[in-house]
Amino acid sequence: MGGIMQPAAMFVPSPRRTALRLSTALAATMALGSCGQELSVDSEQREIVGGTETSEYPAVASISVKVVGGGYFSCSSTLISPRVLLTAAHCIDLDEGPTEGITAYFGTRSSGQDSGFIQEIPASEWTYFNPWSLAGNDIAMVLLEYDSDVEPVLYNTQVLGNSAINVLMHIIGWGNSEFEAGGGRKRHVQTPITGFSNNDAVVFYGNDNENTCQGDSGGPGILTFSNGTSSEERIASITSYGPEGCGGTSGGTRVAQYADYIGDWVADNDVPQPPLLEYVTPRDGSEVSAGFQVHVEASDNTRLENVEIYINGEREADLLGRLPPFVIATPALPDGTVEIEARAYDNRGDVTSKKISVTLDSTCDGPQDCQGLFICTDPGVCESPNYDLGAACQGGPECASGQCAMVGEDQLCTAECTPSDASSCPEDFSCIETGEDTGLCWPGGSESGGCSAGGRNEFAGTLLILLALAGLRRKREDDV
Repeated sequence: MGGIMQPAAMFVPSPRRTALRLSTALAATMALGSCGQELSVDSEQREIVGGTETSEYPAVASISVKVVGGGYFSCSSTLISPRVLLTAAHCIDLDEGPTEGITAYFGTRSSGQDSGFIQEIPASEWTYFNPWSLAGNDIAMVLLEYDSDVEPVLYNTQVLGNSAINVLMHIIGWGNSEFEAGGGRKRHVQTPITGFSNNDAVVFYGNDNENTCQGDSGGPGILTFSNGTSSEERIASITSYGPEGCGGTSGGTRVAQYADYIGDWVADNDVPQPPLLEYVTPRDGSEVSAGFQVHVEASDNTRLENVEIYINGEREADLLGRLPPFVIATPALPDGTVEIEARAYDNRGDVTSKKISVTLDSTCDGPQDCQGLFICTDPGVCESPNYDLGAACQGGPECASGQCAMVGEDQLCTAECTPSDASSCPEDFSCIETGEDTGLCWPGGSESGGCSAGGRNEFAGTLLILLALAGLRRKREDDV
C-alpha cells in the first residue's frame, strides 16, 4: 500500500492521471478545532512496502468499477451499513466515461486463491458528492443489491481537532504495495496524522515508509475513539490522493464533515422492507384433494432467511436454507376446512405472514383424484400408505414416521434416533449417525439388537433424506 497518486488503478491499459500535490508546509499551518473526545490508537508501526496482508477488517471491500464502453477500475471501500459502501468520488465519477456497473468483493485477495473469501455482491445504485475534487468532497457511496454477511464499520461523526495530530491512523486498502506493483490484496499499515487542509475537508497523513498507493483510493483511515471506559473504531478518513511514487504526504477526505450527507443517503436508500410472499398453489377458497401441495414464492430486498408453512396451526415445514421453489406436500388431514399460513423471514428480522383456507375432499374414484404419494383405496378415499419402519417408500408422506431415506440403492421408511441411546431404534435396526448426537434408524442392527451406539456409521456419508417434515432443519446449501 503506499500514497494514492492516481484516483484509481486500472485493470486495462490507460493513460495515467495527474497527481495533486499539497505541501507539508501548508499542512503544518492549518488551524485545528476542538476534538472533544480522547483518541487512543495502537502505537505499533508496520512497514508497508512489499505489503502487510491482513484478514482483519472484513468490511473493507475491493470494488471493481466497469466503465461504459469497456475498461475496469479497482478501488477500495468500507461497508458502513448492511448494504452501503463508503468510497471516494473519483472511483465512481471517472474521466474515462460513465460508470456502468460496480461489484464489491469481500475477502483478502481479489485474484488467485483466496482462503479468506466471504462473498461478491453487485451494486444496484451509487452516488457521489457533486461537485467534488481531490481538494475536497471526494466522497461517494455504493448501494449493494442485498445485505452483506459482514458486520459494518462505524463512521466518525465528530470533527477532529488538535489532539488528532501525530496520532497513528490505521490505513487499509486493496492497492499497490509499491508504485505500480503488488495490488489486489488487502493490506494495512499505521501512519501518523500530520494536519488538515485550510478548508477542513482533507486530512494529511503518510510518509515514505508508511502510506497508501494506487488502488487504495476509497479505503478507510480508522481511528480508535475512547471515552475512558470503552473504545470503538470509526472511519475518520477516506483515502483520496498522494504524490507519485507512493511516498511523502497523502490526503484523505475527512468523514465527520460529511456525516449528515452520509446518514441521509443511507437512511433513504438502505431501507429495510418486509419479505414479499405470494401463494402459487392452492388458491384461497379452492377445493383440494388429499396430498395437495402448498407452493409459495418468497423474496426480499436484503436477504431471505427462512420460509415456514403451517397447516391448521401446526408447523408443517421449515425451509431454512432451501433454494426456491418453496413447495411441500401436505400430510394426511381430515376432510373439511384447512387453514394454511406461510411465513417469510429476512435477515433483519422482518416477517411477512399470509393465511388462506381451502376445503379438503379426500374422496376418490381413481388414482387421478389423489395428489402426491396418496393412493385411492377400495372405499374410495385418498389415503397415505402409512408404511412401517423399513418399508420401501418414494417419499415421506408414505411412511408412518413421515420420513423416507436412501442408503445406497435402498429407499426405506425411517425415523429419528440418538446414536448414544440403544433404545431409540427397534430391534434389528441400527442408528445411522447423521449429525451431532442425531441419527436415523436403518435395518441391520447388531446381534444384540437395538441401535449402534458407537462412532460414525459407515453408511452416514451416503444417507439421503428425501423429505424432511416439521422439526427437521436442512443444512444451509451455501454452507455445504
